[in-house]
Amino acid sequence: MVDSLTKERFLQALERVLERLEGSADYLSGLDAAMGDGDFGISMTLGSRGVRQVMGDLAGQDIGGMVARAGMAFNGAAPSTIGALFAIGSMRGGKEAKGHQELDLPLLARMARAAETAIMEKGKAQRGDKTLLDSLGPAADALEAAAAEGRGLAEGLASAVEAARAGVRATIEMKSKSGRGSWIAERTVGHQDPGATAILLMLEALSDFVSTTQN
Repeated sequence: MVDSLTKERFLQALERVLERLEGSADYLSGLDAAMGDGDFGISMTLGSRGVRQVMGDLAGQDIGGMVARAGMAFNGAAPSTIGALFAIGSMRGGKEAKGHQELDLPLLARMARAAETAIMEKGKAQRGDKTLLDSLGPAADALEAAAAEGRGLAEGLASAVEAARAGVRATIEMKSKSGRGSWIAERTVGHQDPGATAILLMLEALSDFVSTTQN
């Protein structure tokens, strides 16, 4: 397995993430139907296809530019609340990675924390509000802890996946306090948050790629 991702490997990993999101579209829409209008999976598909359209341009960017441009492309193809949050998170995370030619665990931890902070500011939400922050936040915590312990990228991502998975499970009993779900807050209890689930799926795809890629 690799301990860092070159720009070329990062693009391959990004493709895996997009595949996971598109392949889970029906599942995500089903989760969203219980709390919203049921189009979350459609947004994930459109956004992912938007990123694919700029993949050729991403190849000439550093890691920061790739991440920021991908987020903007996602939102451009799927203009929505989740698209805007993905964009601001990607732009802030990309700013953290500006000038970097490889992605290692310490950098990924900083990017995840920066993305969480940006999304909290943009969405006026916090952990516990039943949003994507409930998986992204714990994942950022796990990445930082793993980096501080000197672990490798694969180990750090595995820890982040477990933390995000626990965060997703916790959303089931939460009452939505943000977005459209807040309009039917009581009815959202007992349902898993689709945004938090999407973050988990992305982390799983990235973790799987890193753990199976050889030097």
